[in-house]
Amino acid sequence: MSQDRIQTPHDRLVKQVFSDPHNAASQLQSLLPSSVVQALNLSTLSLQAGEFIDKQLRTKESDLLFAAQLKGQQNRQAFVYILWEHLSSHPKDRFFPLRLLTYMGRIWEQFIKQHPKAKHLPVIIPVVIYHGARRWQVCRNFASLFDPKTLGDMSHYVPDLTYELEDLQATQEHELRERAVLAHVKATLWFLKSARSDKQLLQHLQEWQKVLQTLLESPTGMDAFMTLMRYYMSVAQHPKLEEVQTQVAQVLGPQTQEGVMTLAERLIQEGIAKGKAEGIAKGKAEGITEGAIRALCTLFDARGWKLTKAQHRRIQACHDLSTLEQWLRKAAVVPSLRDVFRDVSK
Repeated sequence: MSQDRIQTPHDRLVKQVFSDPHNAASQLQSLLPSSVVQALNLSTLSLQAGEFIDKQLRTKESDLLFAAQLKGQQNRQAFVYILWEHLSSHPKDRFFPLRLLTYMGRIWEQFIKQHPKAKHLPVIIPVVIYHGARRWQVCRNFASLFDPKTLGDMSHYVPDLTYELEDLQATQEHELRERAVLAHVKATLWFLKSARSDKQLLQHLQEWQKVLQTLLESPTGMDAFMTLMRYYMSVAQHPKLEEVQTQVAQVLGPQTQEGVMTLAERLIQEGIAKGKAEGIAKGKAEGITEGAIRALCTLFDARGWKLTKAQHRRIQACHDLSTLEQWLRKAAVVPSLRDVFRDVSK
């Protein structure tokens, strides 16, 4: 799946974590009915190419398609289609099952093109995972979109479709912690559920210590944890860097504090690089510094520092990239706002 279509922090986190078949299998094993799990050989789960959602909805949805062999049926497989709704508010489309059926039709069309001699279509198991701010209230059954009073003897013409739903806002944190899934999956679902509220997530770190420590002890644990922290710092409401570092270090150890600092510096450099790219695209020299200025202001806000009018004017008037980069590096480590501008020539 092309990375250039990833447009939001939600897309980035979902696809980094759940494109891994081991993580996807762990989640599906806990979400699908036991009879379906028994029918699938989840150890054969493999990610398939293709994106099936409408282009205009790609800032609100992500999708992943997997294939798995069926137990006891050689060379037969089923598709598991995972659709992520990552809305900050509840979806207003009451005809959502129709949209889902449209996506499934596209998967079958792709299958026919790739297997022109096939005699049967593979089963598609649709899974919707939602982490909006309110509980999911859209109907789960396609047939319920029709008025039963008007159907009568025509009901057998109506397709019957249901989908599995993971509504994270309807799930309590202790239920997530107790699930028999990989620590990486547990932690990811928790961040998706709670990261937008920085206070809620930080206040509950202690309760999640065991899960996060298990994740950190895995071979790629620190990278996985930093991916979660990157998501948190991208979507939380004004997280303060010092508070994040302190609480993370207290619960998970000093090595995580160093990782958060490294992550902050990486985000700063990405902001600078984005500014350079925008400047080149615009064909204007001043565009090169725009990203650095935005990154600097964001970092000040993250550390809870309020600029004076003079400091704000000084930053906005600076067009020297080396000076801005020096301010950025210092802002990530110095104890006060005053120290950022100390010994830097005007």
